[in-house]
Amino acid sequence: MVRGETGRSAYSSGEFSRRLSVADATVRKHLEHVFERLQVTSRTAAVSRAFGTEPL
Repeated sequence: MVRGETGRSAYSSGEFSRRLSVADATVRKHLEHVFERLQVTSRTAAVSRAFGTEPL
């Protein structure tokens, strides 16, 4: 498992935007598009769908 510098396993949209030097709204909009394409509503569901580990 890849962990962030804080020891957590995920970054917030704000943390991503600061690390990438882009607006928080940009990160949120990209995530919306990813969720739409994967037909999910959360980051957890997106990861499950992407790695084929969706609960039955």
